[in-house]
Amino acid sequence: MTFSITQDGDFIGGEEFEFSTTKDGWSVSGSESTGITNTARTDSPYQSDNNEVYFTINSGNTIFYKKGDQWTFNTNVICNWKVEGTKSGIQFGRAETGQPYSSDSNEVSFQINDYSTDPFAEDDEFEFRVTESGLGYGKTVRDIVKVPGTNEDKAVLYAATSTGVFKSENGGQTWEEPDSFTGDYITTLALHPASDGITDIIYTGTEDAGVWVSLDSGMSWDQYTTGMGEGLSATTPVADSTNKGNGVMSEVAVKANTLSENWIVKRKVTGMFSVTGTVSGLQNNTATVGDIYNSDDEEVSFTISDGSTPFAENDTFTFSTTRDPGRKIKDICVDKTNNQLYAITYFAGPLEPHAVGNVYVHELNADGSMKADANDSWKEANTGLPEHDPPDDITLFPQHVLAADDPDNPKALYIGGEGINLFKATSGLVDGAPAWQTSKSGLTNLIMSRMPILFSGVCSMDIIDVRVNNTVTYTVYIEDQNGNPPISGSTFTVRTYKLNDKGDLVLLATLRDIEYPDCYAHEGTFRDIADPSTNIPYRVQTVVTPDSEVVKVEFVFVPTCEDEVPGCSGAGQSKEFMY
Repeated sequence: MTFSITQDGDFIGGEEFEFSTTKDGWSVSGSESTGITNTARTDSPYQSDNNEVYFTINSGNTIFYKKGDQWTFNTNVICNWKVEGTKSGIQFGRAETGQPYSSDSNEVSFQINDYSTDPFAEDDEFEFRVTESGLGYGKTVRDIVKVPGTNEDKAVLYAATSTGVFKSENGGQTWEEPDSFTGDYITTLALHPASDGITDIIYTGTEDAGVWVSLDSGMSWDQYTTGMGEGLSATTPVADSTNKGNGVMSEVAVKANTLSENWIVKRKVTGMFSVTGTVSGLQNNTATVGDIYNSDDEEVSFTISDGSTPFAENDTFTFSTTRDPGRKIKDICVDKTNNQLYAITYFAGPLEPHAVGNVYVHELNADGSMKADANDSWKEANTGLPEHDPPDDITLFPQHVLAADDPDNPKALYIGGEGINLFKATSGLVDGAPAWQTSKSGLTNLIMSRMPILFSGVCSMDIIDVRVNNTVTYTVYIEDQNGNPPISGSTFTVRTYKLNDKGDLVLLATLRDIEYPDCYAHEGTFRDIADPSTNIPYRVQTVVTPDSEVVKVEFVFVPTCEDEVPGCSGAGQSKEFMY
């Protein structure tokens, strides 16, 4: 080494100067990864040129360079399998024998096990073919129906999804959409019993577009909503703060054809008020003080009364009305014997104190098509069903599920919903006017509801770790092959460990402590690779420096696994990262 001492003034004499070379330099080379130019420094995290290896050389009491020290290590992986798809290409993640594997974008998952006395050898390979189901990765199915008389791998099935109806002709192995559905998110399905798998009559209920019917196995659809929905309520009229007169306006009565809109009642000439709705427009009928008023199409009715101070020009009252549009369908049921189709509607308006519902019936032709007489439309079929709080609130409790005792020849209909226990109708079925009566003897659960069920398969835990400087980010997926989370009761924990004074590993911190609920979607899943919004992995970060004390990060997944419902989410899995 060479150095120089610069003198700005006179040295006193007897002075001593000390310096040291505290950083050791290490060359790094690999038998396969040649040409590595990055050199390592003692006490600094090291990363090779192409991110093949990470490590840190920690200094001790004896300086390394004085001893000419060196280390060697291997990065051999036993039973490492390259995975390649004809369309997805070579996968970045490799499969390891005895470990669950999922491809880079979670297209496939599997596990290779070695139970043979002859171990796997280089160039051994497996080949398999994947057939797309046709329903799409992670698509939500709300209802499924099977064509009568079709079974096993010849079963004809129809599935209700958010985008349309899908059909399978091979027992659910593959699916296709017969044609584009122009309606809305489908919530429920029903088939006419005359369906034979060749020409099927399908009835669908939607989230916000009423009932749709197909007479040609889903190739074309027609909407049927006439007669559904009715006016519900009106807010209390409010007098404008600038009114000169102190007269009042009565409560507003609504009729069946009332719409959801805002109304303005304004005094124009002595004793006369104009009435305008934001949807219904300016009414031809004007309101006369002291007389009962009905709007043009009888949407609303009220009376304005004089006070001690007469009304002046432009004195105003305002109120709002709410209509149940009858467009959200909870369930449908076919009565082939009596040629009737029933539908349940549900509505929860922002101005309503509670949700409401109704039951409608539409007459069918003998072939299952909707009857189209001049006066034919949906009619209410709710006789005997309970009201919320009569006489002040006569709206009906929402219904959720409707079924016949015998689909081929109904003798009774059953209905269940919020707060109404269970009702049964055995009379009035011939003309589509069921008379509902309470039928709850022996029931303890008094809320009947169709509940979607999550079918979750074997789940794998896949972890991708990326280190940038001293921060490691772990991206974790715990899901089955369809992007479903584990069954309720399964747990996922992430813990960090440090060394105590004796050199033993002890718990430092718990970064995640999850117990899965009964749910469709959860953090740690990617349900639909075509929809980035469904990509919600766990992301865990930890700092790995001497000051952070972290020497191990542990991930543990413990699934629920039972022989009976809800089933099994696979075997327990764990993975450790040492620093």
